Amino acid sequence: MIGYVCKYTPIAIIESFGEKTCRLEPTTSNFDQAHTYTHPNICSYAKAVLEQCLNENFNQLILTTCCDSIKRIADLLAAQNNLKFLYLLDLPRKRNAAGEQKFTQELIKLIQAYEKFTQTKFSPANMLKILTTKENKPISTAGDKLKIGVTGARCP
Repeated sequence: MIGYVCKYTPIAIIESFGEKTCRLEPTTSNFDQAHTYTHPNICSYAKAVLEQCLNENFNQLILTTCCDSIKRIADLLAAQNNLKFLYLLDLPRKRNAAGEQKFTQELIKLIQAYEKFTQTKFSPANMLKILTTKENKPISTAGDKLKIGVTGARCP
């Protein structure tokens, strides 16, 4: 099982490796461990993510550069060295051709990192199968190209 927090985490890529994903929705009554490792001014959501990761012993986690606090949590978790796989996916800042190219490169880096970790090759066919299931529609194709839209917010 691999945990993630951001809606922009490409879970279909991870699931195409045969891995299950789990969106972290941290709730905590205290920040005992998080306060040990973080500055008091770090946001409560990031501290809750850290607290959950430390308490539930996640061994695989993908975080994104959606905010500086989550980037710092990635740094802290990397320093702890308790995770078998930790990846910080860099998100583009603009929605334009350069941003699309950057995100494509970042997805390729993620795939390569997970291939190395699992010693398994990425299967585009497995990902296409996941993306075309009833739960994931609609997707569209234009000629020989698959078009995928990323939408949504963090809703249960």
